[in-house]
Amino acid sequence: MKMRYCLVVLGFLGALAVAGLAVAQEQPVATEPANADSAAVDPGKLMPPRSPTGWYSSAEMNHASQAAVMLGQPLVVMLTDPESTCPKCQAQTKEWMQARELGFFVRVLVSTKDTNRPPLLSTLQQLGGEKAGRFIPQLYFGTPTGQLLGAVPYGVERVQFVNAVGMALTEFGGVIPPDQMAAMWKRLSQARQLWSDGKFTPALRAYQEIKRAEGTNPNLAIFQELKQDEQQILEKGEEELAAVRELLASGDPRKGRTELADIRRRYAGFQPADDAKQLQEAKPAETARNAAEADAADSSDVRSWTDATGKHHIEAELIAVKDGWVRLKRTSGDLVSVPVARLSQADQKYVAQGQRR
Repeated sequence: MKMRYCLVVLGFLGALAVAGLAVAQEQPVATEPANADSAAVDPGKLMPPRSPTGWYSSAEMNHASQAAVMLGQPLVVMLTDPESTCPKCQAQTKEWMQARELGFFVRVLVSTKDTNRPPLLSTLQQLGGEKAGRFIPQLYFGTPTGQLLGAVPYGVERVQFVNAVGMALTEFGGVIPPDQMAAMWKRLSQARQLWSDGKFTPALRAYQEIKRAEGTNPNLAIFQELKQDEQQILEKGEEELAAVRELLASGDPRKGRTELADIRRRYAGFQPADDAKQLQEAKPAETARNAAEADAADSSDVRSWTDATGKHHIEAELIAVKDGWVRLKRTSGDLVSVPVARLSQADQKYVAQGQRR
C-alpha cells in the first residue's frame, strides 16, 4: 500500500515538475524588491530569477515571500553551506537545486554563513527542526505566513524526498502555473478599470474568467482580492433584479423572463445569477404578489445602511422586508434588494425592530 502511494505521488509530481520546469525556464529576471504593502505590484517582476539557478538569495526573502503570495505558490527554503568541503553535502545541495519536483515552489537558498538569517527561516526551523535533522543541507517547505508544510533532512532517500514534496503540495492546496497567475492578476486589474468606467458587461466577463479558476485553491491571494469586489457585483445585480421584479409585477412576464436569462448569463458564478434563477423558477402569481407587496409597503426615513464587512455604505429608505431580504430605495430613486444576513448587526437589529412594530 505504501509503495503504491509513493508511485502515485511520483507520477503526480512528475507531471507537475515537467510543466513547472518549463515555466521556470521562461521566467523574467527578478529585479527590484517588491513592496509588500503595495497593492499595485507588477506580477511580471515577481517571477523567480532565471539565473543562475532560479533560487532567491537570503537577502531576497521578502521579495520571495511576496512572489509566493502573488503567484499562489508555497516556499521552499534550503539551508546549506556553499563552502562545504564535504563531497556528499555538495552533491546533495546540487541535486536539490536542480530537482524538477520543486518547480511549483518559490525557492530560497540560505547560507549557514549568513549572520542575519530571515525570520521566516527561523520560524520554519522551530516548527520543523526535528524533521530536518542536525546536518546540512536541509529543506523546509512553508508559506509566507510561517505555516510549515514539511521538512527534508540531509541524506534522505529520493522516494522519501518526492513523497515529502507531494505532501507539502497537498497540504498547501492547488497551485496555478506562474504565467497563468500573472495573466489573472492582469485580468483582475482590467476588470476593475472596466467597472470603474461603467463597462459592466465586459468587466463581468473578466471577473468570470478569474472566478472559474477559484476551485483550484480558494485561499490564494487573487481569489481573496476577488471577494473584495463581489459586493459591488452583488449590488449591481440586485439593481437589475429589482427592475425585473417591477416588469413581472406590471404584467410583462415574457420580457421579465428574457431579462432574467440575460442576468443569469452575465453574472454566472456570482450571487445575482443564483437569485435570478430562483426568481425564474418562482410561480408567476407568487412573483407578482411579492413585487406588489414590496411596492405597497410603508416607507421609512432615509438612513445609512452598512454591509457586514463595514466597508460599504449607502443612504436609503427601507421599502419592504420579505423572505430574508430587504428592499431599499436609494436617494437617487434606484431600488436595491439585499439579504438581511449581509447587513451589519446594527442594521439587522433595525430591520427586526421594524418587523415587530
